Amino acid sequence: CAVCGRHLASPGSLRNHMRLHTGERPYACPYCSKDFRQQSSLRQHLRLHTGEKPHKCRFCGDAFPKLPELRRHLISHTGEAHLCTVCGKALRDPHTLRAHERLHTGERPFHCEQCGKSYTLATKLRRHQKSH
Repeated sequence: CAVCGRHLASPGSLRNHMRLHTGERPYACPYCSKDFRQQSSLRQHLRLHTGEKPHKCRFCGDAFPKLPELRRHLISHTGEAHLCTVCGKALRDPHTLRAHERLHTGERPFHCEQCGKSYTLATKLRRHQKSH
């Protein structure tokens, strides 16, 4: 990103990220006055108006309009507190969860000072640095 220097994985991720800086919110709700930066946020919001609940619990059958609500509910069945907010994958600890979430965000915070390559994990950067 030319504004804040953040590294993003794809042109689409950069385009969505740039809307944070520009304030652009191109996706408008046809039912109310809310607008959104991302189409996925609009889709999720529309469920408030339509009553759609596409996220079903595999244990008891309860359904939820938003994936994070299902994830919170799943903890009552599994006891697993480290769930990815994007895909619902259960991970063993908060550190592993944070690293996993970078796969979804495209964040690559570990940068090689010699060549500029970036990585999602510090261990991957260290392995790369041995190649110099």
